Amino acid sequence: MAYRINRENLDNLVKHLNNITGQKEEPYEKVNGNYVSNAGVYYISQANGGYSLEQMCKSGGSRDVLSMRTTKQDLFDNMHSFLKGFELCERGSK
Repeated sequence: MAYRINRENLDNLVKHLNNITGQKEEPYEKVNGNYVSNAGVYYISQANGGYSLEQMCKSGGSRDVLSMRTTKQDLFDNMHSFLKGFELCERGSK
């Protein structure tokens, strides 16, 4: 039986993803009193009851990484597969 996925579970996965890809943890940071986007940072977006993994772009916008908005459980499963792909690429490049 699957256990209930919460926002903290998703945030922990995205923190791990940012760590292994060498990105900062937060999508925005304050520089000289202004907020600027951290290009390349992954984060969880939530709207209309759905969740998605997005990545900050250099222009300040973002893009969907995995798919359209989905449930927390589906996003959790998809993110595990995404992370497994990164791990396999790391092993293959050594």
